[in-house]
Amino acid sequence: MLISYSPLHNQNLTARKVKRVRMDVFATPEFSKRHPFTTPEELAQYPFILLSSMTDYSYNNVLGFIHEEAVEIKIVTISGELRFDNIYTAINCCRNGMGYLLTSQLLLKNTMGIISTLPSEWEGFIDCYIIYRNRKNLPLCVQRLLDYIIELMTEGWRPNK
Repeated sequence: MLISYSPLHNQNLTARKVKRVRMDVFATPEFSKRHPFTTPEELAQYPFILLSSMTDYSYNNVLGFIHEEAVEIKIVTISGELRFDNIYTAINCCRNGMGYLLTSQLLLKNTMGIISTLPSEWEGFIDCYIIYRNRKNLPLCVQRLLDYIIELMTEGWRPNK
């Protein structure tokens, strides 16, 4: 079993969406003044720090945004020259004014020098999946553990929320 927010690359596996994780766009105050935006689509015009684990098949980050007044989801494809597999390296590059970064507020609890730049009426997110082999090939104890993890992670989450 794997809990991941990266796309499923192996068609022999099953991926079940279990959670939507709230994200935000961060930058230094100076960077955000030089590269202002009011809608998520405008982010594609500016330098962005990508996370390797969130890349699609073309090595872009595909980000989801929801507006507080709309039901529809805006999907924005971001490309960038900086791509890291380590979130802490990406955060340090963001702190040095090298681009926007999409991450969770939880990872930035004690981080100085960067601020949330996403307009308050927008909310960023990534979907979290549990990836596993075909259930019939899993031992019973693993199937039960899988069911338990899915139950824990899906509590309070609705696919259309």
